[in-house]
Amino acid sequence: MILFVSEPAAEPIGHHRLREAQILETLDLEGPSSIRRLVDRLYGHVDKRLRPAAAHTVLAHLTKLARDGAVECCDGLPTLGAVYRVSRWRAAA
Repeated sequence: MILFVSEPAAEPIGHHRLREAQILETLDLEGPSSIRRLVDRLYGHVDKRLRPAAAHTVLAHLTKLARDGAVECCDGLPTLGAVYRVSRWRAAA
């Protein structure tokens, strides 16, 4: 059991939660979306050569959010080409 997390160790956790919140907010505002569209929205300022890495990062976040029940993959299993939306039970809350 971890009783204390130092600030440097907590920074990636905070960034991870912030990115998840940004993904959820984008899906809330814009509706169902592809990873490509999310990457354009969230990483628009990043060099286009880094977009494939950003897409894999967004996929990892979406996979975790789907496992947690916060988002749904409209196409079945989470993949880079799938479309995602806010979970129906979360949207109703």
